[in-house]
Amino acid sequence: MTSTWKCADCDTVNGAADTQCMVCDRRPADTWKGKQLSDALPVTDADLHYRIYNADTGELLSFGSNGGPGSLNSIVQHALRHQAEQPGIRLHVAHLDRPA
Repeated sequence: MTSTWKCADCDTVNGAADTQCMVCDRRPADTWKGKQLSDALPVTDADLHYRIYNADTGELLSFGSNGGPGSLNSIVQHALRHQAEQPGIRLHVAHLDRPA
């Protein structure tokens, strides 16, 4: 059985293995637990400012700013390094509107 998806922009029917529309490059809609999520476009040039706290004590452990492709992944990796250095710690990562 072959599954397909229909592009919301150009109505092209694409194969299940297609990660984007073969005509207009749109990605298929994301679903979560059988429900379609609202459409959203990737953000690639936003500056992300953040601080990493110990969730139990409120102690500020680190902060930073990242922008461009991969910036969210960089923040996740930064938080994971803190967690690896301090096993068992619960972290809170806050997204802020400006650099520290």
